[in-house]
Amino acid sequence: MSTSAVIMTQRYTVASDALDDFLAMARHDADESLAFEIGCEQFELDTAGDGDTVVTLTARFTDRAAFEHHTHMPHYLPYRDGVNAMLTAPLEHHVEPASA
Repeated sequence: MSTSAVIMTQRYTVASDALDDFLAMARHDADESLAFEIGCEQFELDTAGDGDTVVTLTARFTDRAAFEHHTHMPHYLPYRDGVNAMLTAPLEHHVEPASA
């Protein structure tokens, strides 16, 4: 198991009528991750603004095991299941080693 930090990047294209609900769910997941996951070091949401419905989520975890732990947390599972119905394009998802 690697002890190198990893960065998770997800890019969502959200239906315009679901954007507020999506952002609320994503912020809740981010807040819970930072509060309750020792291995979650950073969690950011970014939108281009002006009604753009593309949202980029970036999270930094201490290692791959911390990321895997995140995907089994009670706050993550409803988020994962809930946001899929809000998307208008497939989720883009990457987990890569953090650069030094």
